[in-house]
Amino acid sequence: MPTNDRRAIAGELRRKANDSLDGESLQRTLARITDAEDSSWRGVMHRLADLIDPPLTCNIMYDDNSFICEKCGGEWPNEIRFEYCPYCGVEIVND
Repeated sequence: MPTNDRRAIAGELRRKANDSLDGESLQRTLARITDAEDSSWRGVMHRLADLIDPPLTCNIMYDDNSFICEKCGGEWPNEIRFEYCPYCGVEIVND
């Protein structure tokens, strides 16, 4: 997830900290703000952890002309250097 998206979520969390939950539980509020796929308390905790410490992936050469994402299998031409996977959004590191 790009840094700007994480900052937007952090901003919304800060705004909500100074506001009321409008009858919504904290868990539901966090799930909504962070766009957690799993809205259980465990899912929300995992989502918050991923926002704080995003999972990484490495570039892997494939057929000498493509990169492939270790996490989702997304593939793109090696002429394009992304900072984040265009398919799943994980940060790309060059090993």
